[in-house]
Amino acid sequence: MNWLKIVILGLPFLYFAIIPILYFSEAVKIDLPLSKLVFGYFGVNGSTTLNTITGVIAGYIIVTSFYKRAD
Repeated sequence: MNWLKIVILGLPFLYFAIIPILYFSEAVKIDLPLSKLVFGYFGVNGSTTLNTITGVIAGYIIVTSFYKRAD
């Protein structure tokens, strides 16, 4: 498993994909870091394009960070 790829690339994209879900479900009552930047794009009736793109990128990074060792 490539932990460096997951930590440096996967977690930030996963965070940006989950921010709108946490906001709209009201699961977290605190202001999340960088949430103003993301919600400026989404708004209340905004598009989910950014959420979809970041979710796909996070999924791709996580799936491709697994590799088979040649022993």
